[in-house]
Amino acid sequence: MIQVQNIQKNFKQAFRTIEVLKNISFKVDSVKSLAIVGPSGSGKTTLLSLLAGLEKPDSGNIQIADHNITKMNEEELVTFRARHIGIVFQQYHLMPHLTALENVSLPLEIARKKDYLQKAKEQLAKVGMDHRFNHLPSQMSGGECQRVAIARASITHPSVLLADEPSGNLDALSGQKAMDTLFALAKETTLILVTHNMDLANRCDEKMQISNGCIQPF
Repeated sequence: MIQVQNIQKNFKQAFRTIEVLKNISFKVDSVKSLAIVGPSGSGKTTLLSLLAGLEKPDSGNIQIADHNITKMNEEELVTFRARHIGIVFQQYHLMPHLTALENVSLPLEIARKKDYLQKAKEQLAKVGMDHRFNHLPSQMSGGECQRVAIARASITHPSVLLADEPSGNLDALSGQKAMDTLFALAKETTLILVTHNMDLANRCDEKMQISNGCIQPF
């Protein structure tokens, strides 16, 4: 499902170049989960951004579902993300002026899918949020917002689900509920999870550690 080959990513800072990712290669099979762990600043989130097609590597290739996303232009990437990739952020990134139902239905509405509201209701019910259809993000707890965000990310049945520290802003109980939701929905897709939480990482099929921009043995 995912094949990453010799990825290099640098950033310019003043008069120097910082190597963030150095010759990263790995693969993840379909319907498997991979936890990416490592210290802050090691390049985990940058790698996730590359997998999402939000940034481009300086060299190397990324293939997802037999598509080389490093060769795509921005328009092609937008279309590919809409069809194949769901993203769960640490900060939820829900639209503040939309209800839970409207937030979850938005990807289907943009794609002009029929019955998008009904499908959104069904997806919210799957994550235990059918009692919050008409609530705004400001009217929900952090854990509830994250479950809505997970429902939104997974409603298109993406090939790959990317999650960046999805429990980072939640207390233990809220985080447990949200992560149970995430792993339940991820059974039918490939999950890439960036986390500092080793208990969460251990729930994944595989683990990968990044340090100083390189893959390190566990």
